[in-house]
Amino acid sequence: MGSGIKRPQAPQGDVTDLLRAAIEHHQAGRADQAERLYREVLEREPGHSEALHLSGVIALGARDFDAAVRLIGQAIEADPTQCFYHANLGVALMERGETAAAVAALQEATRLEPRYAEAHGNLGTALQSLGRFDEALGAYDRALALQPGYLQAAYNRGNALRELGRWQEAVAAYDRVLQSNPEMAEAHYNRGVVLRHLTRLDAAADSFARAVAANPSHATAHYSLGLISAEKGMLEAAVAAYRRALELTPDTAEVLNSLGNALRTLGQAEAAIGCFERILEVDPAFLRAYDRLQEINLELNRPRAVMEVVARVRRRLPDNQMSIVNEAFAHLSEGRHDDFAYLYEMDCVPHTTRLEPPPPFASIEDFNAALAEEVLGHPSLEGKRDEYDTSARAFAYGLQDQPSELIERFEGLVLAALGRFAKALTADPGHPFLGAIPERFKIKLWATVLNSGGYHQPHNHEHAWLSGVYYAKVPRSTRDGGAEAGWIKFDGFTRYPHLAAFRDKVRLIEPKPGLLVLFPSYFLHETVPFTGEDTRISLAFDVAAG
Repeated sequence: MGSGIKRPQAPQGDVTDLLRAAIEHHQAGRADQAERLYREVLEREPGHSEALHLSGVIALGARDFDAAVRLIGQAIEADPTQCFYHANLGVALMERGETAAAVAALQEATRLEPRYAEAHGNLGTALQSLGRFDEALGAYDRALALQPGYLQAAYNRGNALRELGRWQEAVAAYDRVLQSNPEMAEAHYNRGVVLRHLTRLDAAADSFARAVAANPSHATAHYSLGLISAEKGMLEAAVAAYRRALELTPDTAEVLNSLGNALRTLGQAEAAIGCFERILEVDPAFLRAYDRLQEINLELNRPRAVMEVVARVRRRLPDNQMSIVNEAFAHLSEGRHDDFAYLYEMDCVPHTTRLEPPPPFASIEDFNAALAEEVLGHPSLEGKRDEYDTSARAFAYGLQDQPSELIERFEGLVLAALGRFAKALTADPGHPFLGAIPERFKIKLWATVLNSGGYHQPHNHEHAWLSGVYYAKVPRSTRDGGAEAGWIKFDGFTRYPHLAAFRDKVRLIEPKPGLLVLFPSYFLHETVPFTGEDTRISLAFDVAAG
């Protein structure tokens, strides 16, 4: 955000000369001399609005935001008609973290002078900070209509479009900025972020490389180049990029995590362990580092080392789900089959049941068709890709934000099924699942659309007691992947070579329309890849005490 020095008609007499001299010092960058003269003006005329305002501008430049707000506020009390006073107050309030008040001040500035481009631009910045991206976009558009060369507003407009998920328009906005300033590293970087989201990896990598060329110290751009190299399987290049990012920002947990993952994939287990241990020295609550340490030690068949990490994570995060899983796998590694079964082979789970259609639906087919239509048309449905999945899927995470009558009915069916299931369980105080049966439930609900080629890699759900999935639509054909293509699989241990012989302990469930599957949230579960002629639509949920 910027601030400008605007002066109204000068007062008469000696004060006029003092103010004129002060402004000349101010415009020449001699803030100390200017401030001294503004004080002299205020000694002679304590309510002099322009001296108060410009004293506040000096305080703003010195980052004394409390003084800036106080002085400019006094100027507005003396003369509320000056748009520049309100505009600079908005800047000071933003800097002080009072964003809503800044919006009000900047809106007043634009009301008093609708042609003040900088006030519109700063208003956009304040609105964007509040997450009001559509309004911010309108403010940037007004600023640019008044001042087409307003580069900061053009750049911020690209950021607002990115936040709104208007990816192609965001790329075009960044292109507009870069035409005017090809060396603007942040515009190259954010353009790369959008292109990566669009899975245009080569173009994204080019943008990140240009960001690095414009600013060789741009650590996040180096890191992003590493992420793209890793996605493309170029792990040596990824490692080099991560190491460069760490030279610029040492001990950054996310970068160390990505470096450790790459080294692990390259077979450099001990170096990877060093990365994850370093993360925990810097941030002992970084959960994924504990997970990776357990997994690597399982890969190396070091069950005692696994249990040491399990003990460490539980001291800090007692309810950690993955440590339950890895404790079970460590038991299996040492041949303690009963201990494994106690945690990972309970007779009561996975539990399957079929839901009956709620009124007014005559059949489960009609109910499922309505659910599928709701999911596919939901405004929050968006493709997603991360380290666990493919791009052949989309999520709708907003089903419960303003639930429709249909979603409320579905929730009611699930809660009823949960009540019946929980009532049939036998409590076991020492067990991580059976010892924590809630008396009341609250659920977090989302939907997943899997297209041909879609799958989920093994994962579990933190911060929940039980998880579940309901199948609203199942592909008619699952040709690839064998007879179990598209099924939900409870496994996780057979990926370790020394545990692969225990395939008889794997659980597989065939998805069918109308089927509800319930399981402990710590159970690793995945979707067997499938190729079919249709989509698979499911509604998933986590259950916690409510």
